[in-house]
Amino acid sequence: MNEGVKVSVIVPVFNVEKYVRECLISIQNQTLKEIEIILINDGSTDDSIQNISDLIDRDKRIILINQKNGGLSSARNTGLEYAKGEYISFIDSDDYLNDKFLECLYIEAKRENLDIVRGSFQRPKDSDNKLAWEDVDVNKLKPDLVITGGELLKLLSIYNLKMMVWLSLYKRDFLDSNHLRFEEGIILEDVEFMPRALLLARRVRAIKRKNYFYRVREDSILGNIQNSKKHLDAIGQFLKKDLLIKNVNNQESINYLCRALLYSYFSYAREVSITPDFELLNQATKSLSIRGVIPLKSYIKLKIQIFLIKRIGIKQYNSLKMKLF
Repeated sequence: MNEGVKVSVIVPVFNVEKYVRECLISIQNQTLKEIEIILINDGSTDDSIQNISDLIDRDKRIILINQKNGGLSSARNTGLEYAKGEYISFIDSDDYLNDKFLECLYIEAKRENLDIVRGSFQRPKDSDNKLAWEDVDVNKLKPDLVITGGELLKLLSIYNLKMMVWLSLYKRDFLDSNHLRFEEGIILEDVEFMPRALLLARRVRAIKRKNYFYRVREDSILGNIQNSKKHLDAIGQFLKKDLLIKNVNNQESINYLCRALLYSYFSYAREVSITPDFELLNQATKSLSIRGVIPLKSYIKLKIQIFLIKRIGIKQYNSLKMKLF
């Protein structure tokens, strides 16, 4: 390990010419200076790299790696092959950081010998990304307490909070010793990776400071309605897989993860007005009710909603504006 590098910042870059310069400058301006910035050009076809070429030339901390387009997971895995830092950060190239983002996380990680330390983020309230910020509640995550990754996974699942890879620092030895890499060829990579990482982590912590600025783009993968069915199917596949996990030390955490996936599956289907897989919904609802993860009142309400959607259709159901849970 290069003892001088405290954090390796891995930034996949693909067709983000409007945003990548702001992102890179925010990383360069971090108060934690002992970093390396690994840019993975994942086959961009726009001017993303040209727009930051002057920044790359002037900063010796920046490593540019060009590869054929392989997707977000592939780019992150490539970055891990080159990383030399004690800790790893994954930053999305259309977001940007407060200048103390890395320093705050690194200080906590070192002080408590953490496998993972989770930060907090802010996001625009409207599609124009105006500076009107909506805070995400992290008080439910036992901030400033060191807990196991399984406990944090349970809390994230109970309160349906985001499982974002880019929000945390990861000890590189922890990732390597557990052979943690991103599964390639899938979508919703964070939903697949974060539970695996958390279930293996012995020491994690969440902190309150909202130093990451998460930009929601209308042209992003998650914002593209053409991919909505794929995303719904992906959530359904994760749910099916995790429902089958039994007799593990973190079974309680797996149960709550399944609950979160169920809620996400149903709410996302309603949001994009796509008819869900009723067999999957009924199977998951019944299984989680038997496990005691879904309270009786919520179970009854969910069954009623499933019945109504099946009878009148999801678009008509949405017009009723009933709230999920």
